[in-house]
Amino acid sequence: MALAKNTHMSYVMTKKADFEITNMQCLLLENKICGVIGTGLIGKKCAAKISGLVEKVLCFDVFQDNEWIKTIPNAEYADMDTVLRNSDFISIHVPLLPQTHHLINEEAFAKMKNDVVLVNTSRGEIVHIPSLIKALEARNSGVLPWMYLRGEEIYFP
Repeated sequence: MALAKNTHMSYVMTKKADFEITNMQCLLLENKICGVIGTGLIGKKCAAKISGLVEKVLCFDVFQDNEWIKTIPNAEYADMDTVLRNSDFISIHVPLLPQTHHLINEEAFAKMKNDVVLVNTSRGEIVHIPSLIKALEARNSGVLPWMYLRGEEIYFP
């Protein structure tokens, strides 16, 4: 949400008494689709909170909770390809397991929209970093808030 509304940039500019708004573009969320990969406790909270702001929430989890998903009117479970191809925002909430290591790789990035906002709240190894860099360089767009990146000094000296 803060990324879509440029909240931090607005805060920083206000502290500098800079009230120029020409570079302050916000994303309208009401016609966007948010993908949530992993609907454990945190993924469920994320989906529930974002559901009131977006048109649709597409969830993916190996172990679907069909009773819970009914409590969110604009949410549904979908396969991973559908989540990757249709989401404007993707939030990742999966544990690091052999099955999820490099879950988001070159093939996954190729399926995503060019202007997708990817939020990885999981372990850094969920995303294949060379594929991420390649995707960012090819698109010249997109936003990547990151909470954990193992070995980041190798890629971003």
